[in-house]
Amino acid sequence: MLQFESRIPSVSVVIATNGKRMQSLRTAVTAILDQQYPGPVEVVIVYDRATPDPLSDIEISENRSLRIIESHVPAG
Repeated sequence: MLQFESRIPSVSVVIATNGKRMQSLRTAVTAILDQQYPGPVEVVIVYDRATPDPLSDIEISENRSLRIIESHVPAG
């Protein structure tokens, strides 16, 4: 017999960026966090060999999270 959990699954979105086009990044992050999905939503931004912007001006509501990761791993 199959059993289903009544909990709504979480959603994670990973965005890789080189730190250019910051307004487009802010627009994307805001759009993701503003989704009407009732479950938890996490946005993970990976700055690829770029100085991270903490995006501290973006409002993060309950059931939402934003993580910033800095990567300096060379390609290849």
